[in-house]
Amino acid sequence: VEKGKSNEHIAKYFRKRGVVGELGQSFYVGAAPAAWASLARHLSNAKAPLSLAAELGLIKPSPKGAKSGTGSFDLFRNRAMFPILDLRGKVVGFGGRGLPSPPGAPDVGGESPKYLNSSESILFQKSKVAYGMFQAQKHVREKDEVILVEGYFDVLALHAGGFQNAVATCGTSLTEDHLALFRN
Repeated sequence: VEKGKSNEHIAKYFRKRGVVGELGQSFYVGAAPAAWASLARHLSNAKAPLSLAAELGLIKPSPKGAKSGTGSFDLFRNRAMFPILDLRGKVVGFGGRGLPSPPGAPDVGGESPKYLNSSESILFQKSKVAYGMFQAQKHVREKDEVILVEGYFDVLALHAGGFQNAVATCGTSLTEDHLALFRN
């Protein structure tokens, strides 16, 4: 999380949840700003393919978004962000947890769900990945056991407490593919 007055509420939230220093860095946690089209505008300015970003569940086309100059809006707004990595450490998706609105911020969709994952795509199949598995895989092999928990913050709390073999499913039931992943 970048330093600065506009992000202080985010840093405070992470501190309150026990995510500080190296823990947050090793899991690459961050935040999506409380803005309707921050990512869409950034991608548009960078000449990135917006259709691919939409396919990956990061933005969504909208006629109302035309005012922002992109014609799209961000799906992850005002959220703590948890990159979901494959076993090689490549980002395949994101989980986002709604944050309290920053003081004086405009409403950016407070009706959205508390937790939101990337859409299923060629990269992200939540039945085949586990949050924290990249960081935990060495410890899972060494201990020959995995601790399976429900959420992103649960994984972080256990890692902070020395249980580096903790992982979480990404908002789905335990599958045969998860069990195969844990056995490797």
